[in-house]
Amino acid sequence: MFYSKYRPQQFKDLIGAETIVKTLKKSLAEGKFGHAYFFSGPRGSGKTTTARLLAKALNCLNLGSDGEPCDQCSSCEAIKKGNFLDVMEIDAASNRGIDDIRDLREKVKLASAQGKYKVYIIDEVHMLTKEAFNALLKTLEEPPAHVVFVLCTTEPRKVPETIRSRCQKFGFKRAGRVDLIRQLQLIVDQEDVVVAQEDLGRIVDASDGGFRDAENLLEQLIVGGLSISELLGGSQTDSLEFVKHLIDLDLGGCFNLIDDLFSSGASLEVFAQDCVETLRQIMLVSGGVGEELVETTRERYQQLKELSLKLKPSDLRQLLDLFLEALPRFARSPIVQLPLELLASTYISPKSISPTFINNSLPLVPDDRLSDSAKPVRIKASLPVEKPKSRGEELVEDSSAAGDPRRIDWTQENGDSNITLELICRLWEEFLEKVRPHNHSLRALLSSSRPKECLEGGVVVLEMFYQFHLEKVKEPKNMEILEKVLAEVTKRPVKIKCVLGDRSTKPAISVAMVNSKVTDSSPADLQNEVELLAKKARAVFGELGAGY
Repeated sequence: MFYSKYRPQQFKDLIGAETIVKTLKKSLAEGKFGHAYFFSGPRGSGKTTTARLLAKALNCLNLGSDGEPCDQCSSCEAIKKGNFLDVMEIDAASNRGIDDIRDLREKVKLASAQGKYKVYIIDEVHMLTKEAFNALLKTLEEPPAHVVFVLCTTEPRKVPETIRSRCQKFGFKRAGRVDLIRQLQLIVDQEDVVVAQEDLGRIVDASDGGFRDAENLLEQLIVGGLSISELLGGSQTDSLEFVKHLIDLDLGGCFNLIDDLFSSGASLEVFAQDCVETLRQIMLVSGGVGEELVETTRERYQQLKELSLKLKPSDLRQLLDLFLEALPRFARSPIVQLPLELLASTYISPKSISPTFINNSLPLVPDDRLSDSAKPVRIKASLPVEKPKSRGEELVEDSSAAGDPRRIDWTQENGDSNITLELICRLWEEFLEKVRPHNHSLRALLSSSRPKECLEGGVVVLEMFYQFHLEKVKEPKNMEILEKVLAEVTKRPVKIKCVLGDRSTKPAISVAMVNSKVTDSSPADLQNEVELLAKKARAVFGELGAGY
C-alpha cells in the first residue's frame, strides 16, 4: 500500500509538523527526552509515523548530532521492517481492558532485548477502560528508566487529565493543501505515472487533510484504473454548475444535472458535500479571502468570485443550511435523487416569482376609464424584467391573450360547489403553508406546481411539471392530506386531480393570482384597487416605483 510504502523514514521527511520535529530532534540531540509522550490530532496527520521515528531515534546506533536517525544501522532497519523486539505497537481499541494493561505492566519491568530503550506505542489510547487507565497511571508515575511510552489519540478529551499531565503533549494538525499535493506528486513521480493536477487537488479535497486517506485514494486511482469522477463521484465542475443553476433560479437545470449524475453512477451524497465545499469557498471569497487561503486554482478562484458577486449573503446562508439539512437525508431517503431535488425546489420555487408575469396577468383598465389621478401605476421590481412595452401596449389588452398560458381566466366558475380558480389562486399560499405541518417534503414538491382549473363537482386540477413530483404527490396518503387541507382552507368539499404539464410553458406562481378581477366601478374605486395592488406588490418585492 502507498501509505506504508511511502511512510517517512526520517524526521526530515515529515511534512506539516515542522515545530514538533524541531522540538523532538533538539531533545534527542541533547539526551533530554521524556519518559512519556502524548500525540493528539486528526487521523492521518502523522501521529503514529512520528512515534515510530521517535522509537528509531532512541535506538539508533549512529544518531546524528542534530537528533536525526541514520536509517541505515541494524536497529533502524529492524524498526523499519517492524521486527524490532523493543518497539511494540498496541491497539487500545482491541486491547482495552485492565488485564491487558496489567500484562503490559509486567513486561515493562523486563530489560530491553535489542536496543537501548523499550518503546510502547499505544494507538487510540482513549479507547481504554477507566480501570485500564488507572492501572496505566501507576506505571506512568513510576516509569522504568529504559521505557518510553507514546500515547496516540484522535480524541484527547476522552483521556483522563491525570494521564495527560504526566506526558509531554504534542498536537498534530491536518496537513495543508499545498503540502498534501506535494506529497502526492512525489508518489506519482516515484510510480512513473501521469495524474492531472486537478485530479490531485480533488483527492486532497476529499481526504480532509489526512495523508493516509489521500494516499489511499491516489492508490485506488492509479491501481484501480478508475477515473476521478468514478472514484469520488461528480466533479468540482459539476458542483460549480449546480450552484450556478441555484443562483440563476434554474430549477430545470438543477434537475437535469442531478439526473445526469445519477445516470453516470456518481455518488450524489459526495456531490452534495462538494457543493457544500463550493459554497464555503464562495463565502470565503466574498469575505475577501485570497486564492492561497481558499486553497484552489486561479481559474476556479475567478469562477467563485463571479458567483459570489451574484449571491446575497442571506441567500448564501440559506443554501448552506439547506445542504447541511439535506446531507443526513441521503442515508434514509428511498430515492437517491430526492434530497437534492427537494433542496433545489425549496430554494428556487419561492424566489421564482416573475414580475413580467404579474404585469401580464393583471387585468388592466383602459385609460379612458380612469381619471388623471387614477392612472395605472407600474411597479418596479428588484428582479430582472423583460423589455418594457410602450404605454399603448401596456394599457390595451392583447387580443391574443386568451391563448397565453400565463393568463388566468378570472371569470371561470364551475360546479355547484362554488369552487373557482380565482378562489384557489387567492388561497394558494395559505394552502401551501398549512400543508407544511402535515408533510414538509410534500410542501416542497408543491412549490413547483400550480392550480390549473376547476371542474364540475368541486374538482381542483393541479398541474405538476416533473414526472417524479407527480408520482409522489399522487400517493394516496399525500392526496388525502391535500384534499383535507384544501377543504379546510376553502371551507368547501373538494377533490384534487393532478396532471403533468409542459415545462416549456410553465409559469411562475405569482401574487397576481390572488387579485380579484376588475369590474365596472367608479374612478375612486379603481384608484383604491390600484393602491391595493401596489401594497401587495410592495410586500413581495419590497421596492416600488416613484410615487409610492
